[in-house]
Amino acid sequence: RAIRNGTETRYIYDAAGNLLAETDSSNTITRYYIHGAGLLAAVTPTDVVYCYHFDGVGSTVAITDSSQSVVNSYAYTPFGILLNESESFTQPFKYVGGLGVLAEASGFYYMRARYYDPIVGRFISEDPLGFGGGDVNLMVYAGSNPVLLVDPWGLTWQQDVSFIARAVGIVTLEVHIEAFRQVAQVAATSIVLGRISTAAQLTHIQAAALDNSLKAADILNRTGGSDLRDFAQRVDSKIRTAREEVYGNTTSATTTQAGK
Repeated sequence: RAIRNGTETRYIYDAAGNLLAETDSSNTITRYYIHGAGLLAAVTPTDVVYCYHFDGVGSTVAITDSSQSVVNSYAYTPFGILLNESESFTQPFKYVGGLGVLAEASGFYYMRARYYDPIVGRFISEDPLGFGGGDVNLMVYAGSNPVLLVDPWGLTWQQDVSFIARAVGIVTLEVHIEAFRQVAQVAATSIVLGRISTAAQLTHIQAAALDNSLKAADILNRTGGSDLRDFAQRVDSKIRTAREEVYGNTTSATTTQAGK
């Protein structure tokens, strides 16, 4: 849980370590998060759906509403310093957010096993895996190569997510929403009753995720990916426009500052 500006927010995670929902201090769900091959969407209790769009390493660059209008946009340095953001609603998935990384009010990023400081481009604690994490520097992020590599678990770096993985995630959105909403409600009820989710409930979550992923893969195979490519092209066009505006504003501000 977290307390920001006096407001308490509680977090519900699924068996795979994904943030499933947020609740207030009375355990009323205030937002659901839908996951497929990575983060897909945020859903409000009134069923307003916001879809996430990411760059090559999984950082959120835009969020669109049901009319495909860009409502949030972001820009970062390679190591995750937020250069600019435009938000019509606040949300925690920003730098490498597509892979579950959460932006904290402190400016750090929560990468599960530890916190990451984008100002210095390093974790604030050593790798729990020690040298088994793949680097002799136990606090380095993504092998100091954040353009090509990510470390969303704070344990060991990996290649960025592929287009196919993101495409499968897009197809999975509709079949995930209701199932994950139900699971979130069960988890919230368990918290209210002071119970820990049982192994059976966790297994159910994993089974549902696998089933939806298989459905998505089947749709992808049957359509040949053409529908996804058309959708991706429309979204990419909106994202490019949003990023040009963001980077243009950033460049303009930098030039103005330099001239002073």
